[in-house]
Amino acid sequence: CHDGGDHTIVVGEIVNVRASGDRPLLFFKGKYQRLPD
Repeated sequence: CHDGGDHTIVVGEIVNVRASGDRPLLFFKGKYQRLPD
């Protein structure tokens, strides 16, 4: 972890990933949102 002021920066490595047909979920401006179709 690295100090980023009022944030903590975590650097990692993805070793496995799996995708589904679901719509993506994202966190933006303090709440969860979905991308439009």
